[in-house]
Amino acid sequence: TTTVTLSYIGGESGSVRSDGSVLGVRNVGDTSDNLSAQAFHSFDISGIPAGSVITSVTFNFSGFDTLGNPFADLGCLYLYQQDYGALGAGDFVAGSPAGALIRICSAGGLGSAVADDDFVESLQSKVGTTRFQVRFQFTDTAVTADGEADMARLPLAMTVRYYH
Repeated sequence: TTTVTLSYIGGESGSVRSDGSVLGVRNVGDTSDNLSAQAFHSFDISGIPAGSVITSVTFNFSGFDTLGNPFADLGCLYLYQQDYGALGAGDFVAGSPAGALIRICSAGGLGSAVADDDFVESLQSKVGTTRFQVRFQFTDTAVTADGEADMARLPLAMTVRYYH
């Protein structure tokens, strides 16, 4: 079994706001201007050989911080696998789509590493390609319209175990 820890690719990761603004920061929540923001993370998986079998995937959010009260004001944070290529305004997803890999409903949920079988299945489907890309969004409430920013800032690393 091989274990690798992958950090997000800075130039392919960032956030997209509901007004189409694309930023290099990986913040998710709402702004003081009442715009919704979604965070996107891209990982280079080209080092995982084609034909490998993924046995575990763990996301590590250590080093996260919050601004305002995103979980109290916006509800749960959802993680989706999304092939977005180069990050652009059209990658923002409105509404509450189905198909989330995980749901985190408190800042405490970001305080520890998160592993889930859905991560394994999702990454397994990408083995043999060069990228694994994910989107974070609050879907319970897109914005609070209170003029206060409610954000989670998400550094992210992914630890993958596989055999070939």
